[in-house]
Amino acid sequence: IKKVDKKYYLKQYCALTQEPLTLEIENAEIRTMELAKLQPAKYNPRVELQPEDDVYKRIKASITKFGMVAPLVVNKRNGLYTIVGGHQRYNILKELGYKEIPCILVDLDEIDEIELNLSLNKNTGYWDNEKLKEIFTNIDFDEEEKYITGFSDEEIENLKTDFIEDLVNEDFSDVGVNPLNKFSMTFTI
Repeated sequence: IKKVDKKYYLKQYCALTQEPLTLEIENAEIRTMELAKLQPAKYNPRVELQPEDDVYKRIKASITKFGMVAPLVVNKRNGLYTIVGGHQRYNILKELGYKEIPCILVDLDEIDEIELNLSLNKNTGYWDNEKLKEIFTNIDFDEEEKYITGFSDEEIENLKTDFIEDLVNEDFSDVGVNPLNKFSMTFTI
């Protein structure tokens, strides 16, 4: 028995009928939405990035290279289509001239919407610095590729430097050679 690729046929159907792509998932659906119908959340506590901000430029470069690969999260409650997650990408997509984008639609009351917004913006996890170090050691990203990752040269260099070992191996024999100035460093290990 041949397995049917439902997504393929759904995409073909949408292309023929000009109907938006909609996929049902638990507690949400993925749907292509017109950008003009979406509203940024007035309560969104994130600072709105400006085109001159480095992070804005990095997100824009990523979207330009890879396209819109992370759908915005949108609350469809009362037909308002309020953006819950993805405000920065929304502004960049408008600038880039996107007309339609994939969105994950949820149906939440106001308190749950705000809770989800905070969760999406705050709960981002931690980096495994050893894996990051391995990635940046083994892959020779050019400047543009490195820029798109969001990591600066300084951050990458810091991943490759063992500061604790440097401190342990420091002999501090030059103590007293130079007078102390207003700058000092304290290390707690």
